[in-house]
Amino acid sequence: MQFKYPETLTGQELDSYLANGWFRMQHYIFRSDNSGGQSVKWIRLVVKKFEESKSAKKISGNNNLFSYDLETMKIDDEIEELYAEYRGYVKFGDDIFKRVKEMLGAERKNIFDTYCIKLRDDKKLIGVGVFDMGYASIAAISNFYHPSYHKKSVGKYLMLLEIKEAVKLRKYFFYPGYVFDESPLFDYKFFPSNKNAFEYFDYQNLEWEPAVRYIKKKSPILR
Repeated sequence: MQFKYPETLTGQELDSYLANGWFRMQHYIFRSDNSGGQSVKWIRLVVKKFEESKSAKKISGNNNLFSYDLETMKIDDEIEELYAEYRGYVKFGDDIFKRVKEMLGAERKNIFDTYCIKLRDDKKLIGVGVFDMGYASIAAISNFYHPSYHKKSVGKYLMLLEIKEAVKLRKYFFYPGYVFDESPLFDYKFFPSNKNAFEYFDYQNLEWEPAVRYIKKKSPILR
């Protein structure tokens, strides 16, 4: 695993890091093909190839009565309370960050251009999508939601809203994070679009490759 701790970061520099397999963790960036002892593939969506899938359209329809705002990320009690509800619900183990402030490394100077989408049911905050903005890219950091809205697939809906923001801003790439090689836990990240729109980062050649063959090999369900 490699680490870097830049003191400043422009949008173009973030694009370059992302394109070379570097990703954000708290206040620094790292590069690795392993997470918690499991091999992973970092993936990205080529925005111009995005075509909303049937399941994505269904999720959008199930959530279109909710309102949302795009804001510069500011951590407040409302966001921390929602994250606490979410953290108590998910089953990711003890390594999940205890607070949003910890997750974003907010004790340090924020060198990232961080935004959030706040999803509301009337006035109630039910979901937050956090992402970093590059010059030609958007990198998702975390999507969390109130557990009582789980059946609405609010987490996936937040991801869709982030992708649509990338489309609106004419970004080139959307980076949703990684998927496990040996587990389907994060395979949902392929749901928004046709699989030809996705690429994965090859750590041997340090290049992005079409994800279609990897997806078919990994899981027949995703074909």
